[in-house]
Amino acid sequence: ARLALCALLFAYALAACGGPTPTASTAPYDNVAAPTSAAASSDAIGLGIDQTRLDVCALLPRAEVEAAIGTLVDEPKQSLAIGDEVGCGYLVDQGRGYEVLVYNLDRWELLPQFLDVSPVAGLGDGAYAEKRVGGGVTLYVLLRERAVVSVGVNGADTPQLRQLLSLALAQIAAV
Repeated sequence: ARLALCALLFAYALAACGGPTPTASTAPYDNVAAPTSAAASSDAIGLGIDQTRLDVCALLPRAEVEAAIGTLVDEPKQSLAIGDEVGCGYLVDQGRGYEVLVYNLDRWELLPQFLDVSPVAGLGDGAYAEKRVGGGVTLYVLLRERAVVSVGVNGADTPQLRQLLSLALAQIAAV
């Protein structure tokens, strides 16, 4: 279980450091207007919330996390921070790992520059999807004047991932 969580965190570190990007099709996300319009970009600028004061594991109630993604096989774990982001990792059966991260607003401008992301419609004030090496996916969502929230899984974009994302967005928007 710890090995799977370490592998998930290593994959996030590679993605954040500009590691190899997948060449798989992003068909579910194609043909969506890019959320980096002038309006979305200007809305992302600002101080936002001080995410360094957040305890994401405490912010997302375990019962609600389990209702979204299934029974946890281990306690939620604080994510390894590469910068000022904060987050929490969750491990469910068969080694499926999820992670919720909260970033500064300035991260929004960097996403399309440093990651192979595709725009996604209908999430927050703008959203991107990143297909990761090994078949994982991360969704990055802009909460205008608040933060950039990402939810990732070492698997496909599923209803469980979307439910965890909805929970995270609701809790972080209320901070």
